[in-house]
Amino acid sequence: MTIGAAAVVASSLAITAAANPVARVAPTAPPQAVAANDNRTPAGTYVGDTLVLRLTLATVAWHLLGDTNPALTVAAFAEEGKTPTIPAPLLRVRTGTPIHVVIRNPSDDTLIVRGFSERSAEVDSLILLPRTTRDVTFARRQAGTYQYWATLAEWQRNVPAPPQAVAANDNRTPAGTYVGDTLVLRLTLATVAWHLLGDTNPALTVAAFAEEGKTPTIPAPLLRVRTGTPIHVVIRNPSDDTLIVRGFSERSAAVDSLILLPRTTRDVTFARRQAGTYQYWATLAEWQRNVPFPPQARRHGNVRPRFDSQLTGAFIVDPPGPIPNDRIFVITETTDQAPPIRNDYRGMPGREFTAINGRSWPYTERLHYTVRDTIHWRIVNATYESHPMHLHGFYFRVDSHGSAVENVDTVYAPADRRMVVTEDIKFGDTRTLTWSPDRTGNWIFHCHLVNHAAKLPRVDNPNDIEYPDSHDHGDPDHHAMTGMNGLVLGITVGGVLKAAPPWHPAKRLRLFVQSDSVQGDSARRWGYVLQRGAEPRRDSVESPGPLLLLTRGEPTSIEVINRTPEPTSVHWHGIELESYYDGVTGWSGYDGSTEPAIRPESTFEVHITPKRAGTFMYHTHFNDMRQQYGGLVGPLVVLEPGERWDAARQLLVMVSDGPHATLRVNGSASPPPRVLRVGTTYLQTLRHYANKSEDFDAIYTHGEGI
Repeated sequence: MTIGAAAVVASSLAITAAANPVARVAPTAPPQAVAANDNRTPAGTYVGDTLVLRLTLATVAWHLLGDTNPALTVAAFAEEGKTPTIPAPLLRVRTGTPIHVVIRNPSDDTLIVRGFSERSAEVDSLILLPRTTRDVTFARRQAGTYQYWATLAEWQRNVPAPPQAVAANDNRTPAGTYVGDTLVLRLTLATVAWHLLGDTNPALTVAAFAEEGKTPTIPAPLLRVRTGTPIHVVIRNPSDDTLIVRGFSERSAAVDSLILLPRTTRDVTFARRQAGTYQYWATLAEWQRNVPFPPQARRHGNVRPRFDSQLTGAFIVDPPGPIPNDRIFVITETTDQAPPIRNDYRGMPGREFTAINGRSWPYTERLHYTVRDTIHWRIVNATYESHPMHLHGFYFRVDSHGSAVENVDTVYAPADRRMVVTEDIKFGDTRTLTWSPDRTGNWIFHCHLVNHAAKLPRVDNPNDIEYPDSHDHGDPDHHAMTGMNGLVLGITVGGVLKAAPPWHPAKRLRLFVQSDSVQGDSARRWGYVLQRGAEPRRDSVESPGPLLLLTRGEPTSIEVINRTPEPTSVHWHGIELESYYDGVTGWSGYDGSTEPAIRPESTFEVHITPKRAGTFMYHTHFNDMRQQYGGLVGPLVVLEPGERWDAARQLLVMVSDGPHATLRVNGSASPPPRVLRVGTTYLQTLRHYANKSEDFDAIYTHGEGI
């Protein structure tokens, strides 16, 4: 506000101890009383035509909520000989008035004062060393409303720099520059605001690496060279913490470290002689001390759940010859929970935020391919837990397996390359995958831990632990976009879309989705029921669901009837079918014709012609945290033509999670013993749907992988 020809300059100096608990400067005197300044009375006295203002720095007890409430200890200005005030004394003069300001700094810190000049207040400073007095004379020629302010140097050193912007790294462009035959990579540490759920959503504050002079990225810049290339890495650590970097060596990445003390720069030169998929990563010492794991579990530095979790990048070493046409996907994860980690009511760790190449679904990259393309992927698990990564609709070949701890990448012999739909990638491990689509449509590649594809809690509320029920958010027909987050990649396979031939199923099944409530349970119970004769009663629930028997090459119609009060869907795990029936509501199918939700009291007919025999499963792909835990999962067996299922000798074991993350065998947390006859040959098939990584690992090592 401008009043006539008056210039108004007023501000306060207020730095609270609560705002910066790590500062080392103590008040030089007990806090004084401080008065509230209503800015009605200008300060200073006139000597001739010059206004003289004498200020002194003071430590005060600020009762901002009234004198009967507790006080904050802050710094304030006082007019010499008077009570300190907040805000500081009002300076008000007419244009052109000479102003002589005398400032006394009785503290043990350096005081920097701005605003007392004719030039820019931001760049003009009056610096007072501890226990000194300085003065300045100036005049303002322009009427207006201004302010003056000051800072204390030691407090300012401990104010963290505001987080920088960070870019998602699609790992298509290698970092560094060549000097002769040597690749030089210059990295610097930065604190960034990570919008993993898109730029319009709140951010997490984490550490990230930047190539010097460029925007920081998550994951860290891609290092890609040919075997034997000399690599010179220069790393700058501008932080107040010690940085430990691993992966830049010819030896084991886990034991070889480059240690950078605060505000230092170090470099290393090395070369890799073995082609493969690797990674480099770093930890911050202070954050590592607070990791809730014993020292032996974090000695390799790859357990990084919090602020330093994103300090990791892909490191690809190519053999001689053409660079392969591949894609690199780095999986990262973080939590903003301080120990002890709290779980949501289902038993899942709350607030695990996951990303692929720096983004969480639905903000991850969309991949576009054409029928019969040969697709090569490199997957780097840079997180602190295993991830069973599942491809919908197709099998993929696992070509190699790498370990960050051992610093090796083993390429499988052709006879050892397995074809799977899900690959469990343990923390610190890498994989190379190859696949080729033979059908058009939309598909996904995602982590099969249910909370890693479920809707996430609010980023901006650390106390929000529960994974929300996703059906409460938006149109259920767009569930893939409004009810899912996390480790999901969307894939569109193009090509000539042929008209579907007339459908003449040789077999018809009716599968009911049912739900009831169990007294004493906080989670609703869900289950599938197969019609065998008359329609099942509405209160009948089977968990896990009934065994579905199909035959390879036999067209089968499965009518899914939803009798529950919520929308749902069914995914046919491992079955090669048309995209429209794949079960990802709002994504499966084609642009303009995606699979709808199966709403309450409605039906959806699925067309399946199995391409291969084997043991599979079916499960909901809607509101997974609620419905899958509730029991919507069941086994599916595809027989060879002419084969019959012998339930007495072919033993099926279904392992899944129940409410409260209880591991269950054939639906029971305490399964009864199974009686076997001596001399009888049995075939036991294990199908599992475990939603926690530790359960998945335990089962995967002893049975058939999903």
